[in-house]
Amino acid sequence: MCDIFLDLLLIQGLWGCGGETSGSLQVLVAEPDEPLTPESLETGVIDDGPSDSNARRCQILAVGGTILDGATLEKAAEDQIEGLIVGSVRAGLRPQLEALPCPVLVTEGFGGLAMRSEAFTLFQASHGRSATITAAGQPARPSGRPTVFIPTDPAQAVTPEKPSPQPLMVGMRIRGLRAPDQGLVGTVREVPDLPQLVDSGIRLPVATVDLDGGEQVAIPWVNLEALR
Repeated sequence: MCDIFLDLLLIQGLWGCGGETSGSLQVLVAEPDEPLTPESLETGVIDDGPSDSNARRCQILAVGGTILDGATLEKAAEDQIEGLIVGSVRAGLRPQLEALPCPVLVTEGFGGLAMRSEAFTLFQASHGRSATITAAGQPARPSGRPTVFIPTDPAQAVTPEKPSPQPLMVGMRIRGLRAPDQGLVGTVREVPDLPQLVDSGIRLPVATVDLDGGEQVAIPWVNLEALR
């Protein structure tokens, strides 16, 4: 979910660990499905010392599409990256993620999922700005979700609409919240009037969704979140 509240932009994730930190957002990839690598982390150098000293990454929040290998996490720890923000991570890396000395925020979930385009575009537009990550390591739930807070230019502040529950509608952009639909992003094609039989063997209200990858799936309402 992405929202603007007065002078603050909020981008929520589905999983996080490591607590809270602040730093400069550095988008180190060109596409939302591009993985962070030890090499891409090299491009986020901020020299905080004299010109003749070794440059190090000072308070960098590195943004990427995915993390696929432990070498990237080792490089992030070695170079004192302040925080990591990615669309997804390989599931087997979770123990190494939780052992990192910096917070990690995952917007879509575990696997090879690209960061949703809405969030990636906002991070690109906020490149170089100061931001704060709050990532407590809890699974997705209505409150307490891992969140990135980005102060915005007061001159461009947007007064938010009062949030209110909205019924699912054709054309609405949504994201799946729970397995097996976790992290899937698409557009609602149809909202059947009657509950439909789902994989668990029970009948639930569902929405037929055209996924961004071209596939069409039926997802229970309870597993959906509207993207704003």
